[in-house]
Amino acid sequence: MMTYCTHPHDTQTNEALNQAIANVAPKSVCYSGTNSLNSRIGIIIGVHNMGLYSFFDYLFNAVGMKMTEVLSDFLKRKQHKKERKKSYQEQFNVKVCRSKKQKKALQDIYNERTDASYGHAVGLPVNNNKRKRKETIVESSLNPKQKKCKCGSTEHSRITHKYCPLNKKKYKYSGNRDKL
Repeated sequence: MMTYCTHPHDTQTNEALNQAIANVAPKSVCYSGTNSLNSRIGIIIGVHNMGLYSFFDYLFNAVGMKMTEVLSDFLKRKQHKKERKKSYQEQFNVKVCRSKKQKKALQDIYNERTDASYGHAVGLPVNNNKRKRKETIVESSLNPKQKKCKCGSTEHSRITHKYCPLNKKKYKYSGNRDKL
């Protein structure tokens, strides 16, 4: 199986063809076994192998029709634009820039997933947020009017607070909602 996977071929062409086929024959519409599906896939493969203008010129000649000047100009412009984009994206400095953007995007995703700011009591007022607790303790030590609990904490002012170590009632769920 490993030797089967180590072929010398590039898989980007396969991905590009699959994407192009999915664009003209979306999976939300059933084209299974129809001539329409065969025609659509044939056009995609022909354009990929011969180029946009060359394929349609060949197709029109094979059918015996003459391509209009407007269609001919449109296909030439579209093919030229595609070739310019391909040559631009093959430049070394463009590849480096794209690589940096991809690395930055991956780093941003990693930072978002490992962000420690989300946790207990996120939606509560500032004095319950773990990061802000130290700041409020420092500020409250400067303010003599700040109420203190008997346990010495400035985070709360009464021993009935659920985080107070002197609180004997720990508010555990006992089955009766009235006692919460």
